[in-house]
Parts: sequence; structure tokens; C-alpha cells
Amino acid sequence: MDIKSVLVPDTIIQKMYIDGRWVESDASEKREIINPANGEVIGIVTEGSAQDAKNAIAVAHRAFYDDGWMNSKARDRADRLLQISNN
Repeated sequence: MDIKSVLVPDTIIQKMYIDGRWVESDASEKREIINPANGEVIGIVTEGSAQDAKNAIAVAHRAFYDDGWMNSKARDRADRLLQISNN
């Protein structure tokens, strides 16, 4: 399942993208995504828990400080972000 599927009506994203993987949430709650232009529901996503947020923060911290992101060149960062956005 890709991130674009959230734009399809009645689509439920049941996982979150953390540490390069789609992972299950600890939470069981869902949230409707509303188009602010017309008030229509355009998708449904799984709510993340506090533990999910802590896990994502720990991964981001590791990537920034321990995996070299902080010391990488701006051009390399931009290239990597473009690769991610094209998937």
C-alpha cells in the first residue's frame, strides 16, 4: 500500500511508515481525513499512539545523530528526499 492510497475515498491506512517500514500502530482508533474545500471525507487513517510517536522520535534521533544525516551535504539530503518522494 502506498501513501497515495490515502487520497482514495473509503481507504483505510492501517500502518504507519517508521524506520523505512510500514508498521502496525498500538492504537485502534481511526481518523477521517476531510477535504477542507468541500467537507468531504477523502480517506481514513489509523491514529498513532504515544508509544508510536516515541518510537518514531527515537528512529529520527538515531538517523540524524548516529547515521550521519546531520553531517551529510545539503545536496545529498535533497537527493535522498527526492528519492523517497518518488516512491
